[in-house]
Amino acid sequence: SIGESAGLALDKNIEKDGNLSNEESKKDGSDSSQEEARQRPLYPQFLPLSMMPNLVSLSLAHNDLVNSETALAGLSSSPFLTTLDLSFNKLSSMENAFKMLGNVKTLILTGNCIKSAKGLDRLYSLQHLSLDRNEIKDLAAIAGLGGLPELSHLDLDGNPLQKKHRKKYRVDVLNLFRETRFPSLPPNATFRQLLHILPVLDGEIATKKELLGLRWLTF
Repeated sequence: SIGESAGLALDKNIEKDGNLSNEESKKDGSDSSQEEARQRPLYPQFLPLSMMPNLVSLSLAHNDLVNSETALAGLSSSPFLTTLDLSFNKLSSMENAFKMLGNVKTLILTGNCIKSAKGLDRLYSLQHLSLDRNEIKDLAAIAGLGGLPELSHLDLDGNPLQKKHRKKYRVDVLNLFRETRFPSLPPNATFRQLLHILPVLDGEIATKKELLGLRWLTF
């Protein structure tokens, strides 16, 4: 009948209007969510690395990392982390690394853009540090490393520093450790004793000639 047809049409219009209202509500909600997302801080509050407190070793090599603070965010919650590989990224500074890597013993930074060891000289647990193939140009940029008491292996090969100092490069670098480590030795220290307190540089222990050069600088 005409009345039934009108009633069905009205019901359909109501249903249609209702669907439109729901769609508009969803759209408004979506816009609201997008606006909230835009207003959130870029630095995430949830840090995945902070969820691994028992982490011992970690490799973040070949990841195009640029900012060390962002890359290492959350690692301060991993007190057992002793080995970290950050090689072949695009890091230019590790100035605040000590805030997150206080117990790291092996740190691999090969193939980055680092120009200074500032900040690394406060990682007092470091035993092995690889800074080869970076952009370190002079001794002053790494002088602080001489104060790291546990450092036993240091890699600097492939930096502009090496070309600049040429033949004196190894003695000049080893000499950075002279003032902090040699005073504990007796005046008649043997070459073996001298060798024991110096780091292995670029995979090679100090030669007798290099040790002799350091003794002349010391006594």
